[in-house]
Order: sequence, then structure tokens, then C-alpha cells
Amino acid sequence: MKKIILPIVVLYKKRLIHAESINTLLDSDVAGSICDIYVYDNTPGENNNFSSNQKVYRGRNIIYFHNPNNAGVSTAYNTGLKIAKQLGYKFVLILDQDTHFPFGAVESYLSAINNYPEIKIYVPSLVTKNGEHCSPLKYAFHRGFVIGKLESNIYSLDKYSPINSGMLLDVETALRSGGYKEDVYLDFSDFQFIERIKKYTSHFYLIPLSLQQDLSNEDENYENLVVRYEIYCQCAKRCHRESILDDAIYFAMVLIRGLKLLMRTKKIIFLKVFLKSYIRGKK
Repeated sequence: MKKIILPIVVLYKKRLIHAESINTLLDSDVAGSICDIYVYDNTPGENNNFSSNQKVYRGRNIIYFHNPNNAGVSTAYNTGLKIAKQLGYKFVLILDQDTHFPFGAVESYLSAINNYPEIKIYVPSLVTKNGEHCSPLKYAFHRGFVIGKLESNIYSLDKYSPINSGMLLDVETALRSGGYKEDVYLDFSDFQFIERIKKYTSHFYLIPLSLQQDLSNEDENYENLVVRYEIYCQCAKRCHRESILDDAIYFAMVLIRGLKLLMRTKKIIFLKVFLKSYIRGKK
């Protein structure tokens, strides 16, 4: 079988059998077009998925790597891109663990590739569990703004940006751009990547396909929100900057996020995290 799409799924404290993204993707693969899956497991502690580097899951070959130090998503995606090139794949499909694919989704990607062969990035629409469209986003000042649903079409990366999960990337173009910025390991990883790759390709194709995305910011658990905001501060601190204006933009973005969390939870700790992880934190 011709090798076209290699899915890259990143796991964290979840077994592959419970990862919604890969299981619903395989459910959607009616023609059996997916041969291999690259699994990068960031779960701390012992490996609870496979006992060796390669296994079979639901009839597909699993290329499995366990990193108990939790390197984040950027290192995982870069590693997957390199493996895809070694194996002769044309595209990688970027996945988190909690995205839901509808029936026939793989065919939608393959049709997009056939109909728009000049495009290097193909993306679906992403919708949160609350029904809000969260990708693609209007992109300005190094961040995305929710704009609602866009119609299937070709769009400029200067005006719009997709987020990671569900993004289908041309392997050669992604590698030539330098891939993901690895020290920006979670938040901003997609935006930093798009800022890199748009120097090598200017547009993306929005597939007529909608996926449901589980966003961590919708979490109401106070302790989880604190941890996620600390990660947000760390990643923002490490984003590439080209001017003092960029410094001001990131400062305002991170402070505003902290103030919103403070008002939402009535907890002053978010300002303490801002001072510790962003103002005093290391790049």
C-alpha cells in the first residue's frame, strides 16, 4: 500500500486504547488507508502501553516512543516528522489525544490531497464541546481570535492560523521550515510553527470536515488551571521575538490571561504565577 499519511499522536497519562483521537480516526478509516501510527507517550513513570518499540494496534503498525520526562508536543511532532521522512511518507497528521473524528474523515483528507495537490497544509474546522469554532482562527499580534465558522476554501496564513490537532502537513515543507520550536513545548506551539512554515508556503486548504476538540482551558478544576497557566507563561516566555513590540504583545497577552483566571476563580495565585514564571522565569 502506498504510504501517504502517518498520524502522529501524543499521549499524556492516557493509554492508547482510551485516546479518542486515534480510535475515532481509525473508526473513520473505512478504506484502511492508515498503515502506521507514530505514538509519542509523555506519560511520567512506567510505560503502560507497549513492552517494546513496535507493536500492532487495531491492525496498524505502532511505532512507539515513551518519554517519561514529558518533553511536550513540539519535540514529539518533530520526531514524528523525521520518522515519516525515513519511512517515505508524504504527509503527517498532527494529533492530540482528545480530538473526535467523524466517520469518513480519512477519505476527506485524501480527497483534499487529490483535489489540491499544490497545497502543503490541509486543516479541518475544529469545534469545542461547547459548540464554539476554535480553528482556524483570525491571526494577529501572535495570537488567534475566534471568528466563527469559515467555508471550505484556500486561505492565507498571514490572515488565519489553524491549531495543531487535525492539521495535515507536507513532510518536506515542514522539515525545511525547521519544524516546531521545541522549547515552546505546548501553548503557542502551533502559532510558532505557522510563523516558521509560512516563509515556505503561504496558504492552507480548509477541508469540508469538522472535528470536535477538547480544550484544556474549559477545565473547571482549580489546580489544573494553575498548572496550565504556569505552562502558558513558560511557553510565552520562550516564543520567538523580533522587536520590542513583540515583547509588549506577549507581556499583555499573558497578563490578561492571568487576570481573567483571577476573576474567574477569585484566586490571587494566578498573579503570583505570572510573576514567578513569566516575569522572573528563564527563557
